[in-house]
Amino acid sequence: MTTLSLQLNVDPVPASRPRFVRRGNYTSTYYAGRYKEFLQETGVIALENALGPFDWGDGLPFTGDVEVEAVFNVKRPKTTKLTSPKGDVDNYGKALLDLLQPTVIQDDKQVTKLTLTKQFTDRQPCITLTIQTLSS
Repeated sequence: MTTLSLQLNVDPVPASRPRFVRRGNYTSTYYAGRYKEFLQETGVIALENALGPFDWGDGLPFTGDVEVEAVFNVKRPKTTKLTSPKGDVDNYGKALLDLLQPTVIQDDKQVTKLTLTKQFTDRQPCITLTIQTLSS
């Protein structure tokens, strides 16, 4: 078994629903807003910084079944009556798995166990995660 522990120094973002544009017989799907920025910029940069310089021969991306445990530390708003961050915890997980493909895992269908926690933090927002390969 191989274990990879990472801390992504980024404010976690839940996955949003895809948007659709129809023009005649043509339909296009896209993501907008913070989720799009997370997948294309801020999340990618945080992942690259957490991984550092690595050799693709070091076993990444993982090809077999994996277990993922993630804690989403979301920046607390200045004023809120909520006890936990907005957004469903499974949507935070979807965003993370989308970010991890294809650099760390080939496909999210490899994930056999997923443990997710979302919480407010007064410190730097981040995602801490542990990915463990399962023995064959």
